Amino acid sequence: MRHSREDAARTPDTTSAEPVVRVRPAWTALLSLATLAVFMAFMTPIQILLPLQLEHIDPAGKHTALSWVTGAGALVAMVANPLAGALSDRTVSRYGRRRPWILGGALAGAAGLLVTAGQHTALGVAVAWCLAQAGLSAMLAGVTTPIADRVPVAQRAEVSGWTGITQSLGLVVGAVVTTMAVTGVASGYATIALLTVVLALPFVLRFGEPPLPRELRPPLDPRRLIAGLWVSPRRHPDFGWAWLTRFLINLGNAMGTLYLLYYLTDSVRLDDPETGVLVLTLIYSLCAGLTAVPVGVLSDRAGRRKGFVRLCAVVMALGAVLLACVHTWPATMAAAAVLGAGFGIYLAVDQALVPGPPGGRAPRQGPRRHQHRQRRPPGARPGRRRPPHRPSRRLHRPVPRDRARHPARRPADRQGTRDPLGLSGRPVAPSPAGRAGSSGRIDRGLRSSDRNAVLDAARAPPRRSRA
Repeated sequence: MRHSREDAARTPDTTSAEPVVRVRPAWTALLSLATLAVFMAFMTPIQILLPLQLEHIDPAGKHTALSWVTGAGALVAMVANPLAGALSDRTVSRYGRRRPWILGGALAGAAGLLVTAGQHTALGVAVAWCLAQAGLSAMLAGVTTPIADRVPVAQRAEVSGWTGITQSLGLVVGAVVTTMAVTGVASGYATIALLTVVLALPFVLRFGEPPLPRELRPPLDPRRLIAGLWVSPRRHPDFGWAWLTRFLINLGNAMGTLYLLYYLTDSVRLDDPETGVLVLTLIYSLCAGLTAVPVGVLSDRAGRRKGFVRLCAVVMALGAVLLACVHTWPATMAAAAVLGAGFGIYLAVDQALVPGPPGGRAPRQGPRRHQHRQRRPPGARPGRRRPPHRPSRRLHRPVPRDRARHPARRPADRQGTRDPLGLSGRPVAPSPAGRAGSSGRIDRGLRSSDRNAVLDAARAPPRRSRA
């Protein structure tokens, strides 16, 4: 059964309205738990499991193999994440738009991790890891959008800080599980896959969300969908700067964490590099947590974002210089602390930065353009010159008493329309220009007392002549 456009217009759109009610701590906690699950599933294989697996497959070419595997997975994630987000925006399930993608992505990502565990060639690892990345990217699209959907602007940086802590905490949990709780690469993959699904379930089952009405669903056109994945940085500079900032910050963070196991083995020459990764991850996550929430609160109170992003860039640059120049264990721990503190600053404003423009201010010329559109007359169109308006002085003069008593004696207007006020009940002849005459101008030109006199005289019964 198809719904008409009138039904769609009457359907309240509760999914796209700006949130005004603050979310509860339980909502933030369970969303943070789901965020921990997806980043644990992302980062633990990249930091520990994949390097160990590829080292067993090809000890001589482990660096090149790890680069190809992680690069292929990143390419898949670049396509899968925005595509899953676009499909999530069009999901009309009764369970909402985000929860089906969180649960489905967790199950698909867990299946991909299990397939990766059973591979014995670099090519097989790359293909299986791409499958895992596709599922986890769909889950990531589901856990990042609820902040823009449900959290008001004044609370977004605070909630972003808590979810940012769990991103770093996911590294800690994954490192503890794979180095202390289980032994072996296959058991590590299986444990991470199980925890990904288990940690995502509380948020999916506990909190509901309003479903998207079918009348308000955007049309599913593949061409428009693919074209919509591109956002012009010239037309939307705020989005372009936010995307570029996120790309560069995550690139620097990945370069400091991706090859950490090989860095400790080949450059620092640590006796137990796996335990070293765990220690550095703990330091990194602790420093990120110490800066994420306080900076988020300060950002919400100040209403600013860009200053904290600049501070994050400077702090993370110092940590990267320390890693590149000094190859000792104490210097590596200090670099982990500096990198964690800088990345925590960015995590505090990351999710608050993307839904709104940098700096927490309204877009330039946004309200002014909206006001200009409201002021534009209904007949005018953008790019078309408005015709000059020449008001007639005769129409703005008070109506004489004789004409008020006998409106039929009113002279016809310039366009040949009799009875321009429509008081006689007779049909009005259309004007040659295709308009309905100047009745609107005459009605607006009369004063309220004169207009009431005209209406009363028209409704009064005709007088009989004494003769």
